Amino acid sequence: MKIKKAPADMTENLKSVLIRYKAKPYLPFWGELFVITQELKTYAKQVDTNVHFYSSFGSSPILYLSDKDSFLVQAKGLSIKLSQHAFIDSLIAGRFWPNDI
Repeated sequence: MKIKKAPADMTENLKSVLIRYKAKPYLPFWGELFVITQELKTYAKQVDTNVHFYSSFGSSPILYLSDKDSFLVQAKGLSIKLSQHAFIDSLIAGRFWPNDI
């Protein structure tokens, strides 16, 4: 299955939420991250392809695999497959953030 880049507005929404979380980590952001990732999942199903969400540390791609309903973090020689909830929890913990935040 081919890979398509996520719409810029989805990636920008994610970055905006993470920037606000960085400034005010005591506020609840889990729900906002859920909505953004759910929109990405819906988009992937509509276009019937895997989606490149953004690049993380060291240009590591963060992908959504629509056929496996999971997020994939790829680093040098390592691939980490996460459910939607585990991916959101990882973002809240400060892992796998976009490299341009």
